[in-house]
Amino acid sequence: MIINGFKIHPDLLPAGLRRALCAAGMPRRVLRGWGVAGWRTAEKSLCRKSRLSKRNLPEERRDPNTWFSAPSADEDSPDGAVIGTNGVDDPCHPGETCCVFLRPDRLCALQVTSGQLGLEYPGLKPMFCALYPLQLRENEIVIDHETAQNLGNAACLRACADQQPMHRIFKEELALVLGEEGYEELDKRLQAE
Repeated sequence: MIINGFKIHPDLLPAGLRRALCAAGMPRRVLRGWGVAGWRTAEKSLCRKSRLSKRNLPEERRDPNTWFSAPSADEDSPDGAVIGTNGVDDPCHPGETCCVFLRPDRLCALQVTSGQLGLEYPGLKPMFCALYPLQLRENEIVIDHETAQNLGNAACLRACADQQPMHRIFKEELALVLGEEGYEELDKRLQAE
């Protein structure tokens, strides 16, 4: 199925996986063990708002010069390159790392800052972070199974009592890519099947 130029991977369709899962809640995606990749324009936006972002981080993480890794080439990025957020020692899980923006209270500083600025989701969060565990791969929306397998602590879903179609579990993420109208088209087409 193709919506707004994006192929929807079968795992997200009713004939594919159907799981009793729900999003883990606030923050929308809790990731330990790594930082997130984003476009260079997101880095510039974050740095412009760094004064407020800094207040939402522990003292030892407030230097914006330590937030991001060096850019690497990426043909799918509008900027032609992506940057990653740096990982830091995770105070809640000794011996592990977490994204520099994941606070000890397990809230994302970027999400908190976005709320303080009155920004709608995803706000300051890089698109790749906001989409996780979905990814864009060559104009196809897929579920990223590899990250959770390679970093077992990168899971952002939990069991729920009721089974739900995957496209509904990831409504917000799909709407970020497809737009609200595109998501509604997807939902209507799937209901008609």
